[in-house]
Parts: sequence; C-alpha cells; structure tokens
Amino acid sequence: MRESIQIPVSLRVALIGISILFLTLSPRPRLLQNRLDGVYWALENDSPSQAASRLAVVLAFEPWRTELRLAAGRYAAQGGDYPAAVEFLESASKRLELPMDDWLVLGDAYLALGKDFQAVSAWQEALERGADQLAVTRRLLQVHEAQDNFIPITQDLKVLADLQPENAQAQYQAGIYLAAFDPWGA
Repeated sequence: MRESIQIPVSLRVALIGISILFLTLSPRPRLLQNRLDGVYWALENDSPSQAASRLAVVLAFEPWRTELRLAAGRYAAQGGDYPAAVEFLESASKRLELPMDDWLVLGDAYLALGKDFQAVSAWQEALERGADQLAVTRRLLQVHEAQDNFIPITQDLKVLADLQPENAQAQYQAGIYLAAFDPWGA
C-alpha cells in the first residue's frame, strides 16, 4: 500500500504564492497589457485604425471578448479600414445582438465596400432596433440614388418630407418625384 506524502501547510502556501508570481511574470499578460495600453495611446493620438489593430492582437488571445470586437469594429470604421470593420462587427453579431449604432456602422462599412444590398439590410436592422429614421432614410436615399432606383427614391423622399415638414427642399423634391413616379399615390 502506498503512503501519501504529507506536505506542510506552510510549504503549500509558499508554492501557491510562487505559482501566482510566475503567472504574473508570464509574457502573455504583459503583451495583452501593452496592447491595451497601446489602444488608449492610439485613441489619445486620434488614431482609431491603430487602436483597432491593437485590439485585434488582444482578441487573438481572448477571443471571447465580444465588447472588444465591437470596439475594434467601430475604430476600424472610423479609421477607414472597412474590411476589418465588417469582419469585427459580423463576428460580434454572431455572439450577441448588435446595438443599433453598430448596425449603422456596419451598413456604412458595407456601403464603403460597394456592398449596397448588405448596407441596406444592416440599416433596416438598425431602424428596427430604434435608430433615427431620418438618418437611416438619408442613407437609403443615397444608395437608391446611386442605383437610379426611382420608386424607392420617391418613397425615401416622401419619408424625409414627412419627417421634416419645415424643410422646403425636402418637400419640393418629394413633390417632384411623387408627381413624376406616383401621381395618384401618396
């Protein structure tokens, strides 16, 4: 029969303390802390694209940090790195429900990449989540005008005119399009 080795309590405590010390000296936490510090530095120096790239390093070590994915997507979009913004925001949307502002950012990134259909879909999702209808309709109007899609342009202008009754230009444009493309509707 085997005899168990008895380790004194003081030695057990010392071993636990040494283990904790080695955990804090490992390169991974320092690298992560350096990258997180770099994110703050990049934001202070008005460099959102650098902040996004530094967050990408952190996410390589901690992929479950969805809040960092959202932040990286926002910073990438602010820095003009639209492929990275789409990648970060899409991966975050698989893990949680995106806030409406992030749906707007995702739609803007899609539009910058020439993906009009995905942009419209993202903006409509933002609208369903309570985004400002005026801001979304302006974005939709921009896409519909680029496509020369006159019926949706007419609908967008009608919504803009309804949302801005004091805006004479919006009223005028809506009236012109309604007269030309939907004279008996409205």
